Amino acid sequence: MRVFFTYIYGRGETYTFGGRANKGWPLTFSNSSARSMARNIVSDGDLVFGVISSSPGHGAVVPEKQKGRLVSVWQVTRQNSLLTDYDIELSDYDLQWPYALQPIRTWEISDPPKFKSLDGYDSDTHTLRSVSSAEYVNETLAQSMLTVFKEQANEVALAAYKYSAMQQRNEALRQKHPVRIEGYTVPPSDRDALNFIYVATLGKGSKTLKIGHSTDPDGRVSSFNKYRVSSEPQWLIDVKQPLGTVQNAVRAEAALGEMFAAHRTEANNNEVYLGLSASDVLAKLATMK
Repeated sequence: MRVFFTYIYGRGETYTFGGRANKGWPLTFSNSSARSMARNIVSDGDLVFGVISSSPGHGAVVPEKQKGRLVSVWQVTRQNSLLTDYDIELSDYDLQWPYALQPIRTWEISDPPKFKSLDGYDSDTHTLRSVSSAEYVNETLAQSMLTVFKEQANEVALAAYKYSAMQQRNEALRQKHPVRIEGYTVPPSDRDALNFIYVATLGKGSKTLKIGHSTDPDGRVSSFNKYRVSSEPQWLIDVKQPLGTVQNAVRAEAALGEMFAAHRTEANNNEVYLGLSASDVLAKLATMK
């Protein structure tokens, strides 16, 4: 289990954080690229802490007493969803953040502390990615956040799903990913490791592609074949393009996704593309700086 954070918009002046009657919403984003950035660095079961932004934009007015506070926690999955997949009353304001990751559990902090006051917060904590997506934290800050979690987090019931399949998947995930905070350690971040954009084809010469980024593209693509039987087409790496930092790789993957959006298998699928050749992707990569 790893720890991340993201900035979120505030609640009303009279909202009481940590109330058990509150309803937990999914972790939402304003666009699919921001969601993809988060999805590409988290794993099922990781924790994402929500910090209320002082100036979130979108016409949001944030109460002074809420600005910069650590208020909520999601145990996330990499499963794409939409805010409209949940049985909740939505305003036009809420729909400015329509893209979501399906959570396993949600919590609220009963007495939200100032994020900047936590041990481990430093000048590198706030990043552009944390504003729109999700960001790593250092080990000291992670331990500070987990201490707040252990002492003040109240689990709130997730908003109901409109679809039974999502509900069933969530129940299975709750069994598979219990919350174990004791003994938590922060694994090395891939923030400074060499990252690659990879293109994998489903069978040699196929025009069914996966586009992604990883510090270990061979291992990543090998994992795709773990549950494929030998008689099925296997995923094969066609392109491994070094891009430097994870930020560079995430930006490049998002840009490729926009370029080839018409080839996606469905509106919410940001990985698999149909009718596209690896050479087409490599040609676009060659023009990126």
